[in-house]
Amino acid sequence: MNRFGTAVAAAVVLCSGASFAVGRYSKKLDYDAAYIPQRLKVLGDEAAIGAPGKVLLIGDSISERSGIRQLCGREVFNAGVSGARLGDVESRALELARTLKPARIFLAIGTNDAQSKSLTDAEAWAAHYIALVRKLSPAAVVLVPAPVIQPGMRFSGYFSEAHARELNSKLPAIASATGAKLLSRPSIDTIDAVHPSRAGTAVWRGGLNAGC
Repeated sequence: MNRFGTAVAAAVVLCSGASFAVGRYSKKLDYDAAYIPQRLKVLGDEAAIGAPGKVLLIGDSISERSGIRQLCGREVFNAGVSGARLGDVESRALELARTLKPARIFLAIGTNDAQSKSLTDAEAWAAHYIALVRKLSPAAVVLVPAPVIQPGMRFSGYFSEAHARELNSKLPAIASATGAKLLSRPSIDTIDAVHPSRAGTAVWRGGLNAGC
């Protein structure tokens, strides 16, 4: 990972929920193979010409689809990447933070780490997560757990709620070890088990305000 040498100006919010595992660290669903690196490159290009002092939101499709433009009284740089796991965005998170010098960083990543066919090892996930928090200026970090995966819906079988809970269970120790702030796990209405409905998006976005 690249070292983030300049302290982040304010809070870094890490929203956990989906990403890598021992032996399966880079394994992704087929539809992610091309999109993730393309999206990450675009984000890097946009950051290079962006103004400093924004709120940086790093996450997966929940973030990318959220349409959030303002948070903590500031403009949001939405770096959500559909299909991304923690391992996909670690390096880019550090690069974006270094480039943008954000006032806040919300890292809402983790749900894809609980993909049923490619579960990220929880201990490896936690080790990478804590390392990332420490490089992003730990006193400014806020951890946001992955939302509850709803049962009986279109994508329910693609994700493991039990594994999502296991990953989220690592966050209190990460918060304690780093001095980061931990938000409550959201339970939101979705359209397919993981992606929020309009009402669910409002609840998810509202929950992030607790990290401001």
